[in-house]
Amino acid sequence: MCEEINEFDICPYTDAEAVEALGKLADHPAVLEVSKAIFPDKEPEFLRTVLKSVRSIDEFQILVMNKAVEWVLSTTAHNFSYDALPISKASTGSSLRCPTIATSSSIRLSLR
Repeated sequence: MCEEINEFDICPYTDAEAVEALGKLADHPAVLEVSKAIFPDKEPEFLRTVLKSVRSIDEFQILVMNKAVEWVLSTTAHNFSYDALPISKASTGSSLRCPTIATSSSIRLSLR
């Protein structure tokens, strides 16, 4: 949690704060529609139940956001590619491709 906060500070939620916020979010009427879209094979109440049961940010990421990102990509993207600069491994003389270095990578996403 941020020690001193003013109206312009942004800081990440703690697990306890996230659990509280997600519990409140679970009661929003739009959650049922979002649940039907992201979890079509589950009951409409599924997302609401999950939001009220998660106990940490990591659990929320695993149970909800992984599926949400997959849904967004499957319904909005038709082409996804990335490029990365090769990184030389001096001790073996081999070359590695490292797409995780944001400053030397480019990602292209084509929306439908």
